[in-house]
Amino acid sequence: MASSLADYAPAHAEARRGPSPLVAALLTVLTPGLGHLYIGQARRGITLFVLVMIADTLLMFAMMGVLARFWMFAISLALLLGLWLFIIIDASSRASRIVERPQRGYTRRSIYTVACVLAWLITFTLWFYASNAKASGHLGYFNAISASMAPTLQRGEYFLADATYYRGRLPSRGDVVVYVHPKQPDQHWIRRIGAVEGDRIAFHRLSKGAAA
Repeated sequence: MASSLADYAPAHAEARRGPSPLVAALLTVLTPGLGHLYIGQARRGITLFVLVMIADTLLMFAMMGVLARFWMFAISLALLLGLWLFIIIDASSRASRIVERPQRGYTRRSIYTVACVLAWLITFTLWFYASNAKASGHLGYFNAISASMAPTLQRGEYFLADATYYRGRLPSRGDVVVYVHPKQPDQHWIRRIGAVEGDRIAFHRLSKGAAA
C-alpha cells in the first residue's frame, strides 16, 4: 500500500513536478514519518516517528497501570493523537512548498515498503507486550460492575489501578485495592482495606431496626 501511494505521486503531481501533499498526508496516516521520507526529509521523519513511539509507550504504560491516573491516560492519548495530526499537517505543508520532487536513494518504493514494515513491527511489539501484560493481570484498566464501592466508584465507572503500587510499600487502611480471589481467578474484586496485619477485628450483630 505504501509503495502504491508513492507510485501515484508522479502522475498526481505531474503539473507541479513536486511531491504531492495528498500523498505525503496519506503516507503519514499509514505510518508517521513515512510522508517525510517521501518528500526527502528522512531525518525529520525518523525523529517524528521516534516521538510517536515515545507517546505510544506512555499510553501503553498508562493502560498497564504504571501511570495509574486517569489524567495521565488522557494526556498520553491526547499527546499521541495530537502529535500524529501535527506530523500529517507538517508533511503535507512541506510537500506543497517543494518545487522539484527529491531524487534520493531512500525515495524508492522498496524503501517505503521496508520502512512501513519496520514501523508496524515496532508498534506491534509494543502492543504485544501490553496484551501479554493484560493476560498476566498487570494491566490496570478496570470497570466497576457493581455499586459496592459507591460513592468512591460508581457502577459502570472505568478506572486505572497501579499494578506495581505494593512492590515498594505495604498496604494501608483505607486503600482501595483490586485483587483476584483464589476460587474465582477470572474475576477482579474491588474492596477497601479495613485492617492490616496485627490489627484486631470485632464483629457486632445489629438488632432488627437498628441503624448501621
